[in-house]
Amino acid sequence: MTYGVGMTDAGVQGRNYINMVYYKNKGFTLIELLVVIAIIGLLASIVLVSLNSARAKARDVKRKVAIDSVILALAMYYDNHNVFPANSYAGSRGTALSGSDLISTALISEKLISRMPVVPSNSGTCGVAYYSGTWDSA
Repeated sequence: MTYGVGMTDAGVQGRNYINMVYYKNKGFTLIELLVVIAIIGLLASIVLVSLNSARAKARDVKRKVAIDSVILALAMYYDNHNVFPANSYAGSRGTALSGSDLISTALISEKLISRMPVVPSNSGTCGVAYYSGTWDSA
């Protein structure tokens, strides 16, 4: 058989063998694939941990903004009346601002705050408390 200038049967067979070896080693081994999957899994877990801490920081910022808005509304109420709103219960040292208590309705009715903020929490049961008077343990 003639294959071209200077080509013999042995030369063609040798070239085919080299091509077979080259194409056979072209893919990835199982260990290489497992190492890449492990690295991707490690990076994904690091990203998820970072996202959880970012969510916690965002929740803390929302809490601070909610408390600051109540503080600002109480300061504006004081500017208008020269006294802070009284607690709902006589002799009580504090009350939770739920939106339906006397303090909340006073702030909302004077349009000092549009609604009482809901403080974000992990369990969904958290609010803002307002205390008047002194902090002594009497």
